[in-house]
Amino acid sequence: MASIKLAIRNSDICNRGSFMCEVTYINDEFGRNSDISIIRPNSDVSSLDSVHEKLDSLTASVNSLKSSVKKLQQCLLCQGSRPTDVDFPSGWTLAFRGTSAINKSVFDAYKTGTGIPANVESGCKQVDSSKPCTNHYRNNEVLNNWKGVNKVAFVLYEKNALVAYMVFDGRGTDNMNWFSQEKLELSSWTDLKTSSYNFFSIEGDLRPFNLIYRRFIVNKFYGGCGGDWGWFSAADFMPFFCPWEGANNYPSFAYVKGSNSTNWSTGKVGYADVMAIYVN
Repeated sequence: MASIKLAIRNSDICNRGSFMCEVTYINDEFGRNSDISIIRPNSDVSSLDSVHEKLDSLTASVNSLKSSVKKLQQCLLCQGSRPTDVDFPSGWTLAFRGTSAINKSVFDAYKTGTGIPANVESGCKQVDSSKPCTNHYRNNEVLNNWKGVNKVAFVLYEKNALVAYMVFDGRGTDNMNWFSQEKLELSSWTDLKTSSYNFFSIEGDLRPFNLIYRRFIVNKFYGGCGGDWGWFSAADFMPFFCPWEGANNYPSFAYVKGSNSTNWSTGKVGYADVMAIYVN
C-alpha cells in the first residue's frame, strides 16, 4: 500500500490531573484533519495503583492511535487510487465493462457499442462476475460525452478479486487516447511507467491476415510466441495466434500476475473474468 503523507499543523499541551497530554493536529495528503493525542504521566502521580490505572489508559490511547493511523492509510482507498473490493469506491463511474469469453468483440463494444443489446442484464452494469451477464456494458452517456474526466481507471477482476489495475490522468484526453504510458499515473505493474514497449493502446495490434486481434494491449516486445513479453492483452477474436492469448472463447483478458512484465509463455499469467473502465 502507498505511504500516507502527513503534515503537522500545530500542537497543544494540556494537563489532566495526573496526566499531561500533548495533542498534535495533522493534515493528511488529502487535506483531511485528524488529531493524535500523546499522553504521559505528570510527576505528581501519588500511588502505584494510580500509575497502573494511568498505564491502562495510556494503552487504550495507543490502541486508539493505531486505529487512527489505519484509517489514514485507508484514505488512499476511499479516494479511489487503488480499489480492492468488487465495487469501485464512490465518486467513480463505471464507463465500460468487458466480459470475457462471450464471443463478442470487446473493442467494437467499447468504441461504438456494436454487439450490445439495447437492454443488457443488470449484472453487466457492475463487476460482480457471480451475477448473470452475457454481454459487455457501455455507458454511452460517459463515453459519448467525454468531458471533465480527471482520472480513468482500468481494472481487472478474476473470480471477483481485483488482480491488476492502471490509473490514468484523464485531463485533455478523449475516450480512445487516455490509454497511454504518457498519461499513466499509477499501476499494479511497478515497472510499467518507465519501461520500453512496442504497444500501449486501445486500438492495439490488429493484423487479421495473421489472426492477430490484440486490443487494449500493453506489451513490452515480441520474440515469437515463446518470446513475447508484456503486461496485458485482450485477445478479441479466434483462433488465437499464440497459445498464451487464451483458450476456447474470446475475448480473453491475459494479464501478468506479478508487479513487472513477464514472458507470456513461461511467466505467471492469469486470465481475468471482467475488464472494467471507470472515470472520476
